[in-house]
Amino acid sequence: MEEALRSHNRGALPADMSSSLPENNSNDNGSSSVFEENTVDTVIEITSDDYPVSSSETTEYRREYTHVRSPELKRGEYLILMSASAVCGAVGGVILALSGKADPQALTQISEGLSSGFGNIFFQRLIIGAAFLMAEYLLGFFALGDLFVWAAPLCCAMGLSLRITATQSWILLPSAFVTGIAVIIGSAASSGLSRTLMRLSRGGTVHLEGSLRLKYTVNFLGYLAAVLAGAIYEGAILN
Repeated sequence: MEEALRSHNRGALPADMSSSLPENNSNDNGSSSVFEENTVDTVIEITSDDYPVSSSETTEYRREYTHVRSPELKRGEYLILMSASAVCGAVGGVILALSGKADPQALTQISEGLSSGFGNIFFQRLIIGAAFLMAEYLLGFFALGDLFVWAAPLCCAMGLSLRITATQSWILLPSAFVTGIAVIIGSAASSGLSRTLMRLSRGGTVHLEGSLRLKYTVNFLGYLAAVLAGAIYEGAILN
């Protein structure tokens, strides 16, 4: 019976535990196996009570971990949505230019702007690109800015595609691409900050590394540098 008990409770007691048990405890049943069985049961019971496994705590930990990481996991979603908005705007600009429904006076002004000299072309493109970035930057500080920021890449891409298609100035494609990418990434960053503020307003928690405002501002300065490079390219290539 002692060998069967050890096989049933393997790992609970050392193999030589029975040799250290007092022999005078066999008065009631004539065997020390009863004392050893009670000892094994007590050890198992204490172990299960002192170290409980709570499924609710495990679920809460997993939920908190997912909640903290959710902003990073959704960055790709923001970029996809803003890229889709820009693609729709670019297609709309091409259709508008080829359909002949665009305002002739506006097309004339666009054509004249391409031959107005380096300074005028540079400042015109820089001011327009910076205006889109400034709008995205400000919308990021509003909890509801995410509902409107998608219009920035839509309008920017539509204007760029209309300008290039109407004037047949295909050499402007590199600068248009750089400017469009900067506006798309800026709108995604603005959308991410807006959703973070919305989460905080509802009592949620977020994982922050350093100053959120400083990082957000530095990123937009980088986007502005890309727009600046595109404006320099256009001013130089058209003169």
